[in-house]
Amino acid sequence: MTPNQSAETRTEREDMEKYGIGKVVEDHFYVGDFHYTRLSDALAQSRRCDPRAADAIESPSSAEDPDELARFGIERRHLNRYLYGNFRYTKLQDALAQAKGSAR
Repeated sequence: MTPNQSAETRTEREDMEKYGIGKVVEDHFYVGDFHYTRLSDALAQSRRCDPRAADAIESPSSAEDPDELARFGIERRHLNRYLYGNFRYTKLQDALAQAKGSAR
């Protein structure tokens, strides 16, 4: 489990509830040094990386199958995002700091 995916402590969960901070898990797709939030963009990059194979690359039938994505040179990762107001934060501590600062 990466730090970004770690479970919140009870105190952090209580603070999230107190300040109205939500949490979502987003899929990110990586092709080489590039990352995308949409599979279609990752597929397009995969095609650009290997133009000779572009004709042979068709969309995977499922973004759930890591072996099928690996055929295209794509790695899928689940990342936590914390929501406060109209903003998304990659770190819970940043969302909490903003929420606590706004509450003053």
